[in-house]
Amino acid sequence: MIRIRFVKAEYTEILNCVLLGVAAQHVKTIVNGNNSYKIIEGGFGCQGRLALRTLFGIFVLVIGERFRRKNWHALFQVLTGGGLASFYLCIFFSFQVYYLSTQTVSMLLAIFVTGIAVLMAVEHNAMSIALLALIGGFLSPVLLSTGENHPYAFFSYIFNLFLISPPITIITPNFSFL
Repeated sequence: MIRIRFVKAEYTEILNCVLLGVAAQHVKTIVNGNNSYKIIEGGFGCQGRLALRTLFGIFVLVIGERFRRKNWHALFQVLTGGGLASFYLCIFFSFQVYYLSTQTVSMLLAIFVTGIAVLMAVEHNAMSIALLALIGGFLSPVLLSTGENHPYAFFSYIFNLFLISPPITIITPNFSFL
């Protein structure tokens, strides 16, 4: 039996690689689909694919929570990050690619996912989830943009993101980079 031993510093590298892999797989499957998803593409359409991706995100979050209870924190963070990334991608594709939702609804959903990610990061003291929330929070207005100029809405959103950061660093001192 082969035993693999990880040093604590390698967890972040493994986590980053896995999160990038999960995000790339979501993008590839939603945009192009592969041979195993041809039945799904033909059978369900874009609403079905987004519903399946959302259910996949919920399933991955539930599995990640089970691993957190078993004290497998690295796997918990990877699965939670993958589930949250799945939600962000579903919101983006429902607005920009499939035109299933309006910009306001998509932005409210992105704010909701960012809020859940921040709460999970603070609750579980997970730096990688906090980074995902930060990146998702700042990319949401860019990815959900229509090209129209809405400076008051945009800058009030960015201002609120900056207002949230100091209390989080007070609550969890490990997040001092925020």
